[in-house]
Amino acid sequence: MEESIAIEELYSVRKHPFMVLALLLSLCICAHAAPMASGLSKFLGGAIDSAGNLHGTNFTAYWNSTRLVNVGNWYELEPAQGGYVSEYVNGMTDFCAQNGWDFIHNQIFNASGGAPEWVAGLPLAQQVQGVKNILQWFRQTCKPGKIIIDNEVLHRAAPPYAAGMGGSGATGYDWLIQEYTWARQYLPYSAGWRLGINDYDVEGNDEPGWNGDPGATTRYINLCRLLINAGVLDFIGCEGDYIPGYTTGGVNNALNRLGALGLPLYITEANFDSPDDNVQLGYFQTYFPIIWQNQYVAGFIYWSPTNYASDGNIFPNSTLQHSDGSNRPALNWLLEYVPSSNPPNAFASPQSP
Repeated sequence: MEESIAIEELYSVRKHPFMVLALLLSLCICAHAAPMASGLSKFLGGAIDSAGNLHGTNFTAYWNSTRLVNVGNWYELEPAQGGYVSEYVNGMTDFCAQNGWDFIHNQIFNASGGAPEWVAGLPLAQQVQGVKNILQWFRQTCKPGKIIIDNEVLHRAAPPYAAGMGGSGATGYDWLIQEYTWARQYLPYSAGWRLGINDYDVEGNDEPGWNGDPGATTRYINLCRLLINAGVLDFIGCEGDYIPGYTTGGVNNALNRLGALGLPLYITEANFDSPDDNVQLGYFQTYFPIIWQNQYVAGFIYWSPTNYASDGNIFPNSTLQHSDGSNRPALNWLLEYVPSSNPPNAFASPQSP
């Protein structure tokens, strides 16, 4: 069944077009009775695009979690000062609720790349207040769950307002600790919020990989430990974009080292990119079991799960379906492998069907 519906086509419903999309798609009769990871100890999800479109075929029959691609940054949530946009974020969580899925909110902050343009024109104290305001708005408006507070901190400069939040300080990341401290205040654990961090090039146990960033795993562990020691981190995200560039031993060792920090790991936006079906299949057969069978990995989200390349300019050949909606061999392999894989999960109970 084709599942490509634009939210804009449903605007006659006014406030919550994505809620209608979720209701419509929850009624789809698909070729498979349940998602691949249904009933297993961790979820297997696929991202949907920034407008909330599901592309390709059988999305809700294959996956049991999702993330919106590049929606959720502060600059998208508050494009004009005091003018907040909640439709797509709440639509995603409503969609997941309709299907009984777990989910991860996208990042609010993106180090130096996440603030709206209008923030730079404010005095420093007002910039800092803006950080608190967006966190407070998120608590008042959005549904509790896992949320990436900041993203790609290892690979971006500090935001301009960092100077008003302690700057680098004694730890090198005092501003980030303050940001997460406020996030914990406004998005408390007791209300169901789980705070995470996310980065790339961290899955290879300090190997340079394709992206040429040796030492990233150790730097990420040290950064996460700062937040753990401050009591403000609940899970660790690993993007998974460049995993085939690492050795299998490197991936396994990196996951074990990160998992030893004592928090669940989530692969948040994996891409196994190749125009050659057999090469992509080989990537999955080689690397996916290592990740999926790791006890510290609590969930896996693939970034281009259908025939739409979610990060098309970077990973145009990472899709798991052909342009006509037919499955590439890697997806067919997943459909065979996952249901009987019985993966361990040190942190979570089995997912609901």
